[in-house]
Amino acid sequence: MIPGIVAGAPVEGGGGGTWEIADAVSLTAVESGYGGYTVRLRADEVRLLVGSKVRLTLDFTGQPYNILAAYCGIASPTGDPWDFAAPPEQVTFGGSPTASGSNAILDTDEIDVAIASGQDLLFAIAFAPSSNIRYQPRSGYDYYYIGGNDAAAETPSGTYTTGGTSYAAIVTVIEVLQP
Repeated sequence: MIPGIVAGAPVEGGGGGTWEIADAVSLTAVESGYGGYTVRLRADEVRLLVGSKVRLTLDFTGQPYNILAAYCGIASPTGDPWDFAAPPEQVTFGGSPTASGSNAILDTDEIDVAIASGQDLLFAIAFAPSSNIRYQPRSGYDYYYIGGNDAAAETPSGTYTTGGTSYAAIVTVIEVLQP
């Protein structure tokens, strides 16, 4: 848990609802060399709340990042664990589909992904060179990676490598808009 953040605590929001923290984790380990790769993080339904939109906080503390593209959606209940159930929504950062820098906590804009009970969330992010990721053992999460920019693909044609089962990566906070 991140100091000062309580899972399930209301967060200032709008749009006719309240932003609730579905999960928060402190990412302490670092893995380098993810430039030129797409990473997909799957959060299982145990970690999520039912809601109409999501926001994510990405942790690049002390690390460089160069995001080419990011997408978010509901994970497919069948097929490969890195497949989206439907075409994913493009993720933006302050209105931009790309972001780069170092040593930052980066918030996404609101993402139009409705989560129903029993659904898993899938987040895909493609990195340009000079990008590292932070991760931490955490049940309910798995992450996968593949070479190239494959973030937008609903059902990728390639086979992803498992980066970690029961590991959270990149995403440190998941917020869900509650009615």
